[in-house]
Amino acid sequence: MNEIIKNIIEIGLSNRKINLKDFLPNYPIIRGSEKIFTISWANANIYLNFNPEGLIKGLHLIELEYRKLSNNDFGFGSPSPTFKLIQALVEINSELAHELYKWINNNGGNYYIPSTKLVTREEERKKSEIEKAKIERARKEKKKKIQEKHEMVIEKQKNEKIVRENLRKLNFDEFYIEISKEDKKPIHYFEDAIYSIIENGISQDQKNKFINLLTRKWEDRYPKKLKKTIQKIENPDNQTA
Repeated sequence: MNEIIKNIIEIGLSNRKINLKDFLPNYPIIRGSEKIFTISWANANIYLNFNPEGLIKGLHLIELEYRKLSNNDFGFGSPSPTFKLIQALVEINSELAHELYKWINNNGGNYYIPSTKLVTREEERKKSEIEKAKIERARKEKKKKIQEKHEMVIEKQKNEKIVRENLRKLNFDEFYIEISKEDKKPIHYFEDAIYSIIENGISQDQKNKFINLLTRKWEDRYPKKLKKTIQKIENPDNQTA
């Protein structure tokens, strides 16, 4: 393997003529078991003990030659060792790794080398932590908004309860004035107060006045509920009305 590495480095540094058979004995067939493909993600850093610049350039030039002769734009495909070496190199010599990264892009490119910025594991870890923190902040913000909305609903319900209780305390004339001003709430909202007024006793004239007002306000929107309410007003002792 050392002799093969030496040949690759010489190609990378001198750009000498390439004989693919030296590296791909079964060319044009690639089995993936050839020695140049033994460079993997796990062991790429070992090969950086040689001349990393010559090795990476040489591997790329060999792959370009393969692409040229085989008319294959994808080169060696995913087994290509070039990016594995660059990614390992960025951990120990980021400047050189970026230089070689740019050199490959300017010299034929490599389909399996991503166009994203090269980052070290530490940079990737920090990036991941920032993203996690961002997600956590968003989660907490969402939880806070849900809690605030829930508290607003609870507060609104409490206020509504107080308003309804206060309505029950009004006499007929006070309640009549209050309900005359209402245009949005449904008849159900005033149901308890209406029944309270009735239970306290009102005159026939007041009943007629009450029925006329409720009819004007809610006959179109709540005819069934209005009918039952009018029956209750007219016959307060009839519980089945």
